[in-house]
Amino acid sequence: MVVGGGPVGLHAALKGAILNHRVLVVDKGSQFSRVSQAPAIANIPGHPGISGLDLLRLHRESLDGFRDIAGKNLVTVLDGTEAFDVARDEEGFHLKVRAVGDGTNPSTVSGKVLILATGTVDRKPGIGSFGWRGHETMAPYIRGTEVGYCLLCEGWHLDGKRVAVLGNRHDSVSIAKDVLGHFGGEVALITGGEPLEEVEDAQELEKAGIPLVDRPLKALREREGQLAVLFDDGTEERFDKGIMSLGMYKVNNELACLLGAKVTAEGYVVTDANCEALDQEGHRIKGLFAVGDLRAGSWKQIVVGWGDAETAVITAYAKRLD
Repeated sequence: MVVGGGPVGLHAALKGAILNHRVLVVDKGSQFSRVSQAPAIANIPGHPGISGLDLLRLHRESLDGFRDIAGKNLVTVLDGTEAFDVARDEEGFHLKVRAVGDGTNPSTVSGKVLILATGTVDRKPGIGSFGWRGHETMAPYIRGTEVGYCLLCEGWHLDGKRVAVLGNRHDSVSIAKDVLGHFGGEVALITGGEPLEEVEDAQELEKAGIPLVDRPLKALREREGQLAVLFDDGTEERFDKGIMSLGMYKVNNELACLLGAKVTAEGYVVTDANCEALDQEGHRIKGLFAVGDLRAGSWKQIVVGWGDAETAVITAYAKRLD
C-alpha cells in the first residue's frame, strides 16, 4: 500500500506494479500535493520546465499502463480518500480510510508493505489554520508563476529579475543571498512584520546589500504578471517573483507516529539507508517505509524522492521483509 498520490507515491506504485505486485494507492487529491503549486520545474528528466500538475498527470498515465498485466489487476487507486488511522499485526498493515472531509462511512484496507509518501505542507502568509477545506481553497496567488517555494527548482529563471524572499528565518536570509549571488538583479527580504530569528542575520543582509522590509503584510496579489506585496501602511511594492521561505506548517507524519516510528524535532521520519522506518530504539519497523519529503535527512527534491521510492520498493521485494 502507498499513502500519498504525489510524484513520489505514484512512482512507488509504478515500481511495485513493474515488479508484479498488487498496489493500492490512497490519494487525497492533486490539490494536496506540494508539486501542484509548481508552475515550472526545471530538473525533471525529459520534461524540463514542466508544471507540477502536468507532472502528476503524466505519472497517472504511466501508472495506468501497468494497471493490468497478463490479465492481472495490479493497481488500484482510491481517489479523494484519506488514511486517518493504522494498525499493524503479523498479517501486515491495516489502514482506516474515508472520503476526504467526510467523517462517516470509514473502511479498512490491508497490505503487507506500507509506503508513506505523505509529504509536508508549506507555511503560507495569511493562513493561520490548516484543514482539508483550507488546503483545497488556499489563497489565489499560490498557483501563479509569480510565486515559488523552491530556489533549487525555480532559481534557473531569476536572472536579472526583482525578487522578494518572504520569511524571517536564517534559511530565508541564505536564500536571499543565494538569489543575489547567483542570479543578480534586485532582492529584498520581506518578513511580514516578524523579527529575524537570528540577530546576526540583519548584519548579513546589510553586508550583502539586501534590503530588509519588516512592515506587516496586508495581502499578496497578482497584478500584470507581477507579485504585488501590499503592506498594512497602505504602501505597495511589486516584484517579478516571490520565493516563500516560511518553513513547514506541518509534516504529515501522523500514520508513522501511530506505528511507533522515530521522528526528528522537525517531525521528519527517521529511516535507515533503505528508507525503512526506525522505531525509538533504532530498530527497523519491518515493512514500513517513509519516502520523499516525509523522510529525514534527504533533499526535498522530486528526483531524490523517486530514488527513495525505488529503494523502498526494491528493498521490500528483495528482503521479503525478513
